[in-house]
This record gives sequence, C-alpha cells and structure tokens, in this order.
Amino acid sequence: KASFPVPCTVIPEANAIAASLTENIARESMSLADEYVAFKRLVDGGKSIEDVAALFRVTPLVVKRRLKLANVAPSLLALFRKEEIELDELMAFAITDDHARQEQVWSSLPKHARRASSIRAALTENELPSNDRLVRFVGLKSYEKAGGAVRVDLFSDAKVAFVQDVALIRQLAQAKLDRKAEQVKDEEGAAWAEGRLDCDYSERNAF
Repeated sequence: KASFPVPCTVIPEANAIAASLTENIARESMSLADEYVAFKRLVDGGKSIEDVAALFRVTPLVVKRRLKLANVAPSLLALFRKEEIELDELMAFAITDDHARQEQVWSSLPKHARRASSIRAALTENELPSNDRLVRFVGLKSYEKAGGAVRVDLFSDAKVAFVQDVALIRQLAQAKLDRKAEQVKDEEGAAWAEGRLDCDYSERNAF
C-alpha cells in the first residue's frame, strides 16, 4: 500500500559512491567496466588505495589493477561493455595511459590479430622487457639510477617491466662491457680486448 512505511537510511554524500558500489557487488552484479570506473571515482574523490582495498576486502594490487583498467580510453571501455573486447585485451591496453595510442593500435590491427599479445607488443614495440639480455646485464636498478623510465605491467604474473629508454640501456651496457674489457687486459694480460653489444656473422667470420 502507498501508506506502507519504507525504511530509508540517510548517508553522507561522500560515502554515496562506496554505498552504491557495495550494493551492486553484494546484491546484484554490475558491469565490470562500471565497477572499474566506480573504484576510480572513489580514489579521485580522496580515498586512498589502501582505504578502498580495506572497504571491499581486496588487496591494494587489485585496486591498482582496476584503476588501470578504468583509465583505458572511453571508446575501448564502451566496446568492452558491449563485449566486443575481451578482458585480457583490455588488460593489454592498460599497459599505457595514452588513450590516443591505445585507439591507434586498436584501429591499426587487423580483426584477426586483435589479441592481447599483439596489443601489448604493439604498445611496447620501442621498449625492452626486463628479461631482455641487455636489461639483465645492466640491471634495472642501475638503469633507473641513471634516470631511465620503466613501465610496469600490473597484469603480468611474472611482474614484467619495460625499459622505455633503449638508447640509455645500450649506453650503460656498452660502458659496462668496456670496463670488463679493460679488466681482461689488466688482470689477464691480454694485448687486445673489445666489448661489443652486437656481433653479426660477417664480423665473427673476420676473426
């Protein structure tokens, strides 16, 4: 009946988004895209990542991952809502915050090649993964200490990072090789020693 008393809980406006998100998660599932955006609105509204993690009983890493997904280009999020992009593909896009670059990669890839691995490879084509031989030789810490920028893939279980300044990592690697070459001459008495980052077949054949 119209006269039936309906209980109503008044909450502060600052808690409205959190309350709405809780209702949707606990009672009726909401769109994953909407959930990511809601987490972002909470953090943008002043809540810390740790606060949001505690509020919904997840780890801070889960919150960070959802924030990265919420920051994917709106046009791609719209395709995700319509199930025209898979979650693993959305995760691949989240490796960069550059919306224009994300959209450019999506439109440039043929439909049959729009896979997470292809998207990630296209977005990092001018970078080196942390398991690359040069990066392992120099060391990420030494590279960062020299001012090099690193892009971290939050969705990689292997915690793969990408070195963005390839010229710097090559410079540091060459300097380290040069020191090794000098060490060989000093400690082993070699008359000649030279450090090279690359050596093709024709160069090896000359020796």
